Amino acid sequence: MSEEILAVYDENKELYKTFTAKVASLIQEILSANGINVHSVTHRTKDRQSLAKKLAKPGVTYSSINDITDIAAVRITTYFEDDVDKVVKILVAEFNADAVNSVDKRSLLDPDRFGYMSTHHVVQISKDRCALLEYRRFEDLKLEIQTRSILQHAWAEIEHDLGYKSILAVPKDIRRRFSRLSGLLELADSEFVAIRDQLHQYNAAALEEVNVRSETADINKDTLMAFVGSNPLIQTMDQRLADLTEWKIVQDSSNVTAMLDILNYFKIDTVAELNRMLARSSEEIEAFAKAWTTQQQFTPGTSVGSGLSILYLGFFLAAKSPDPEHLQSYLKHMSFRTDLTEKIRVALATSKISDV
Repeated sequence: MSEEILAVYDENKELYKTFTAKVASLIQEILSANGINVHSVTHRTKDRQSLAKKLAKPGVTYSSINDITDIAAVRITTYFEDDVDKVVKILVAEFNADAVNSVDKRSLLDPDRFGYMSTHHVVQISKDRCALLEYRRFEDLKLEIQTRSILQHAWAEIEHDLGYKSILAVPKDIRRRFSRLSGLLELADSEFVAIRDQLHQYNAAALEEVNVRSETADINKDTLMAFVGSNPLIQTMDQRLADLTEWKIVQDSSNVTAMLDILNYFKIDTVAELNRMLARSSEEIEAFAKAWTTQQQFTPGTSVGSGLSILYLGFFLAAKSPDPEHLQSYLKHMSFRTDLTEKIRVALATSKISDV
């Protein structure tokens, strides 16, 4: 029977490869449509040598190739442990799951065992999808989907590399170290979920933090974007500066990393401090920007992220420094072209800005 199964495999090898790649792509589309961001979706098709080894295992018999459920396989690696169950729920809804051959190996892990395990689901293309021409030829094929978190994946890969698949094969003192490490990784998985949830909560409260507690609200990605998106002064400044070059302000976070770097460089630590700095310097920044833009070529209609005022604030503060080397050091720090140094100084002098 093994030779017959291998003969069928040889005849359909390319079909299995196409099937595996097609389902992997489909899973990525399904997860994306459901708002699930995962680390990776990888796939593999069992080669002939691996299949032959499987068929040669003692005590295992297969009546046909359809009894072998892992010739085609997809692995989904999530960032967070709680996303595993979300992914599984979606997969069960989108595919025909083989309950007999599917298993959640996490439930099989004894408390004193080391190691992480995954969920394994054997599936087939749903009848509705098989009605479509592009999937019709895969109607009878099965595929195994393995889902686990990135920490579970890291554990499994290292465990595999060490070559110990059975706890009984590991010396007792090393077994205890495995057990401790397993607990640490389980805790890390849970903590990453908790940190993610806390960050989401903080993000939702950032606007209140900026408006109600601006004196103490430290500057980070969330508070800075809330400030840039809601503060009338910076929105007015952004628009005036954009008008100088006929640019278009886009309300997004594309500039947030640069803005945080600028504010950190000048040790502007709170939202209130940033607001005062912009209010005190708004006219001078605009005069400097006017002088600067007359020296440069700009493409009208270019989209630029909100927070343009803060980018100009950085040039302004560096150019105003009494240290003649400060401007060039700032440009190097921000990875801007240092040959702009003289043009920025000319713009500063042309704008006739009084000392801040």
